[in-house]
Amino acid sequence: MPEISRRQFAVYLVAVVLVVVLGGRALRADVGGALPGTGPAGAFGAAAEPGPSPTPPGATGATGPGVEMGADETPVLVHVAGAVARPGVYELPGDARIRDAVEEAGGGRKGADLDALNLAAKISDGQQVLVRRHAPAGASPAGA
Repeated sequence: MPEISRRQFAVYLVAVVLVVVLGGRALRADVGGALPGTGPAGAFGAAAEPGPSPTPPGATGATGPGVEMGADETPVLVHVAGAVARPGVYELPGDARIRDAVEEAGGGRKGADLDALNLAAKISDGQQVLVRRHAPAGASPAGA
């Protein structure tokens, strides 16, 4: 059996670790409710621990542990991106609102400008919800 150099060993070791980490993330994303490879952090994003997000009183429509879709609700896929805790693609009931999609993605991060979104608007299949950050103080609005 031929010997391998330390450099070759290091490359093989990195490859094995990468396969194990990506496989674990794909499994966690699948269990967490998002599509494999697209969910909370995607196949190459930073790891995010899946878990239930707090839901304010009166909030309805988000799927997750213990929340079931009614027989008449056709699920839709929505891509939540930007200043949220866990960007990704999520499956929600057809009557869900923008607020539900943002909550499913873990809520807005520090500095998120949620007032720029109509949180009461209904989502549609294939929609992207982009949560922007507040503009820095003294910055003029875009296009001005």
